[in-house]
Amino acid sequence: RVAAGGTIVPLFVFDTRWFGPGAVDEFGAARTGKHRARFILEAVEDLRRGLLKLGAELVVSCGRPEGVVSAVCTAVGAKEVICQAEACYEEKAIEQAVQK
Repeated sequence: RVAAGGTIVPLFVFDTRWFGPGAVDEFGAARTGKHRARFILEAVEDLRRGLLKLGAELVVSCGRPEGVVSAVCTAVGAKEVICQAEACYEEKAIEQAVQK
């Protein structure tokens, strides 16, 4: 599709349900521990650097993916979204919300 003149907008969303001060489970524990958060931050930074080498800019945002993806699609006039498939229940529910 890109070869046919399409454009790709690489996007990573830090879901506020998993990151940030309000991201706690029903017991009040942080949903994302500091070591996992550090790992994800480093992975996103590595992805950003790799994409820059290919001439692409990674858009990084914080919020609820279903809202952020919709807003980015509207802003760039996207007609299609391609994303990773999730495996866990809560993440699958978020993925379904993004698809709407």
